[in-house]
Amino acid sequence: MNSASPEAEAYASRLSSLFASPSPKVARCLASHPWVQPTVARRFAWFHKWTQELLRDGMISSNRTVDILQAMFSNRSQTGFKGLATVQYNGTTPHAQLWWHRGSHSMEAFATTLLSAMASYADELEPLLGGRPLHLFWTLYDGPVIKQWRERMHGYRLPFFSMSEHGLNETGSGWAEIAVPDFTFQGYQKLRSARTRWYDVLGMLVRGAGSVPWERRERKLTWRGRVRGSQAREALVPYFQAARANATRVPLDVKPTEGRVGRPNFLNLSAQCQSKYLLHLDGNGYSAGLKYKLACGSLVIKADSALDEFYYPGLRAGVHYLRLKPEHRGKLRWAFEARMLPRLNQLFNDTESAEGSARASRIAAAGQRFAAEQLTEPGISCYWYVVLRHYALLLSADSTDNSLASVPLRGVQYRLRTNYEGGKPSLY
Repeated sequence: MNSASPEAEAYASRLSSLFASPSPKVARCLASHPWVQPTVARRFAWFHKWTQELLRDGMISSNRTVDILQAMFSNRSQTGFKGLATVQYNGTTPHAQLWWHRGSHSMEAFATTLLSAMASYADELEPLLGGRPLHLFWTLYDGPVIKQWRERMHGYRLPFFSMSEHGLNETGSGWAEIAVPDFTFQGYQKLRSARTRWYDVLGMLVRGAGSVPWERRERKLTWRGRVRGSQAREALVPYFQAARANATRVPLDVKPTEGRVGRPNFLNLSAQCQSKYLLHLDGNGYSAGLKYKLACGSLVIKADSALDEFYYPGLRAGVHYLRLKPEHRGKLRWAFEARMLPRLNQLFNDTESAEGSARASRIAAAGQRFAAEQLTEPGISCYWYVVLRHYALLLSADSTDNSLASVPLRGVQYRLRTNYEGGKPSLY
């Protein structure tokens, strides 16, 4: 193995000191949201390690990173739900140019949340970035699609950003996407409400929960959602529906719905929050519903997820929710009845006693506090700030990475330019 080069050593030094001397605002960010910095560091660890290897071997060049991603993005046969956001400061005002082929609502919402964070941390980020643009590539699917070995094969070196990712372990996730706040933070039409921005809904749910303490809520396990297209739901929901009326200590109210008002089984979010227990299942990929259920102040029983949203590492089973290990797709009905229902009953046995009920109430309250204190606008901006610091360091390894702005994107339509001023984005 070659000895470390001066460039690799300098990069490692910058990485280790990334948050060594935080401003008072950044210090508050990291102290108020203690899960953010270690989570983001683990998500970027694989990319930093690879970058240091390339620097050590003298292989960083302009033919890697952004240029290769640009060529991939410009190939219509490979675009799918992919997008590109170029963000930079004009003075202290952040703005973005967006390109995409599909998933326009997701791109606009991504950019709005990102620009809000850049506006909030302009004093910290603008001197670091100056007028230089950052180019962020997105996959707009419900789950990650690019593995790390493919990144190495094509020499991308930079992560894609996505709405979810496979769960982190000590060595990362094995995938080349990094989870960031999804479009539902800016609005979610499936809620069928006049105001669907997450921060508005959060306030409504917390206020509603205060009027009905957990002990006085209806004693049942409730779930509503779309089943078609979701392997997890197709494997479980029919069995929940077919379970005997007395199969579990707590009645089951698990029903499929297309999520539209007036459809059979429809139950709006406020009505679901009247239940003591709420079930959470993966959707067609990840499900955005967990934060709403936590905000209800009901006790969330969360089936193990194949995909994580950006904030999942901040949650702890037994502290913020109860974990339920599901039987996977393809299992026979007897396995559901012989294994999963007993697990569910054990959870109910642990929560229905006098002592267990007090513990269940504490867990429900802790889950609600996490949603109300961590998934706020300052919390989301804090997460994005830490992401941008790591991403800017990755880009700094190659001084030619900012050349994209002067190169035409062949085959890509210019769709939107977004500016962030006065607390909300405007188009120009």
